[in-house]
Amino acid sequence: MRTKKDGIQAAQQAIQEYQRQINDLQNERQNIQTSAGQSAEELKQTLSDLAKGLLPTSSRPVVERAADETGALHLPTALDELEGRKTDSANEVSAIETSDDYINRELLIHPVTGEHTLKIKECEETSGAFRAVAKDYEFKDFQWLYEREHHKEKQHGGFQKFWRAISMASKRESKAEAAVLGKLNAISFAGCAERYDQNQESLEQADKDLKSWQDTKQQVIDQIERRDHLKAWVENYPLESTSDLRGQLARHLHDCNYQELHTTIRPAGKVLISKCHALSKKTGYFDDLIQSMDTEVADRRKRIESISRVMNKWSYKPYDRLRGDKTKWLCQIPDMKRRSTGKRLNWTQTIHHNVHSYDRYNNYDAVMTAGVVFLAYDAFSFGADERMPYEGFSRTVISDLDGYRTEHGQDRADFSVFQESINDYEETEQGWDESWSGPSEESAMDDADAAMAEEVESGDSESMEDES
Repeated sequence: MRTKKDGIQAAQQAIQEYQRQINDLQNERQNIQTSAGQSAEELKQTLSDLAKGLLPTSSRPVVERAADETGALHLPTALDELEGRKTDSANEVSAIETSDDYINRELLIHPVTGEHTLKIKECEETSGAFRAVAKDYEFKDFQWLYEREHHKEKQHGGFQKFWRAISMASKRESKAEAAVLGKLNAISFAGCAERYDQNQESLEQADKDLKSWQDTKQQVIDQIERRDHLKAWVENYPLESTSDLRGQLARHLHDCNYQELHTTIRPAGKVLISKCHALSKKTGYFDDLIQSMDTEVADRRKRIESISRVMNKWSYKPYDRLRGDKTKWLCQIPDMKRRSTGKRLNWTQTIHHNVHSYDRYNNYDAVMTAGVVFLAYDAFSFGADERMPYEGFSRTVISDLDGYRTEHGQDRADFSVFQESINDYEETEQGWDESWSGPSEESAMDDADAAMAEEVESGDSESMEDES
């Protein structure tokens, strides 16, 4: 490279090379982002499955047990609120059903013969008639004179008289007035304006009446719809309340310490808790990989900006000689970055694949059940299809890897703890309710009979029907 023109050509090639690297890095970033979204969605579904297992119903013993196991101590209070809402909803349904508007709903809002419907139609016709009259006045000459208040008597001062004279305002007004009177078949503009004002007032009142009757009819419709909604909710209370509590529990579980929760959850839920722990770690590792990609992309963009600034300066005098040798900056370093980018992408893709494809959650549960300290990255490595990259790279990317190795005095992963845990692991065959020593079916039925008796005594027959 001798001249700045040679430098410009080399700079363009360097920029193209860096842009290719950016494209490759961003493609992998997008793939990782997709995997992160899939893991987040899988975690959400797993939490939902866990909540379903812990809350098969919304009965109080079931809710209290789930609250004790998971630390979701707000669940019993939430159940109280749902039960109160059920009572309030049932009362509101009764109030609506005994109201005059609901009883006479067909007479009021029938689409053809309803009283409110007929009133609305009448108001629409009245409003339409006034609007048709108003349309007769919607032409340029009338509106111009009306806005100038031509129909009102005015005293013009000296300057106004002078200005009106030189602007020929009177002549233009007279011409417009003649056109208005001819079109409206009237004898004075003041009379036209008066009729226009009266019609506008009548139109405004007609529109108000129409809106009032439309609102009145809509109130009845809203009342009917609310009654139907509340009645359906009360009738489906067992499902509605269970679904609501499951949602609250799933949100609580999302923010839990899964390792601590693993020690308190019943056997049937332990694998799901372990899966939640693994999936949350997957998401964290994907975030680490994305941050690494972003750092590399930012580096390449910074290099492009630096080269572009100098290249633009060279373009002013392309035949001048270059100062110094630019070969390393424009040729050797971009080529070196190309090779290092290829290696980085290959290592990143290996970590990405191994983490994303991991699905041996029973093995993961074995380690959590053993109660040993372990790193999720090592668990994913132990079950990987291919060997993880050397840790000189991994420690710069995975945020908790270097600290874990230093804290535990490790040069590399110790997989013996995983194999030992798996060998000692016994998968549970217990269902969600098999390990519970809570109320027996007989005592639960006794409680239900007692509750029903209280309802009969209180005269709450509708509530009794719901419970049964």
